[in-house]
Amino acid sequence: MTRWELPVALEASGEFVLCEEGGLIADRGDALTSFDFTGSVVWRAGVGRVFGVPAVGETMMVVATEDPAGLAVLDRATGRILWQIPLERAPTTGPVLRKAVVYVGSKSGLAAFRLVDGGLLWKTGGGAAVGPLTLHKGRLAYIRVREEKSGEEKSGAGTLPAPQTVASRLWLLLEFFEFL
Repeated sequence: MTRWELPVALEASGEFVLCEEGGLIADRGDALTSFDFTGSVVWRAGVGRVFGVPAVGETMMVVATEDPAGLAVLDRATGRILWQIPLERAPTTGPVLRKAVVYVGSKSGLAAFRLVDGGLLWKTGGGAAVGPLTLHKGRLAYIRVREEKSGEEKSGAGTLPAPQTVASRLWLLLEFFEFL
């Protein structure tokens, strides 16, 4: 049995993922670290505060960061940042990768970006994406929060302005996409 430890700073998210050669961990408040199965650090990249589990492809990996709010793609072997883009709002999900597309949720909704350069392909609106993005055989699902404001209630009579109250309800919706 092999056992070793890798320290994780208190300000780090501690999100990690294992892959063939070792793993990746957000072990510092502003960095992602690659390690091998002996516990040795292979590389460390200053990408910002990691949010969610990194998505690992064959030669690249995708990281969502909350401080600064952004998305970064790194070379898996060296940790070199290939591109990094800002997000309009902080991520609320970790990224997922399907073929050449990166998906990530934020307080604005779900967005899809090109893996090769970070170009925006499309985005949804209507509420924050929360929880994990789930991808399986061309199907993507996640939970979306939607706030619904009810009609105005007016009270009072005569010439005085009527006070208005607006109630709101939060809905959790399962949103589903299927890619052919």
